Amino acid sequence: MRALGEPWTRIPVIAMTANAFAEDKKAAREAGMDGYITKPVDVDGMIRTLLKFV
Repeated sequence: MRALGEPWTRIPVIAMTANAFAEDKKAAREAGMDGYITKPVDVDGMIRTLLKFV
């Protein structure tokens, strides 16, 4: 998405994965993700993450 240019570069991308290790979160950030949510989903944590981007 990021390579497509505007307006796609302004859309937040949030990773959702079962991988909860710190190195996985770091890899997602380095890949261009704006946020990171792990499964099983903690609803309160997911809402806090989503609210950062609205």
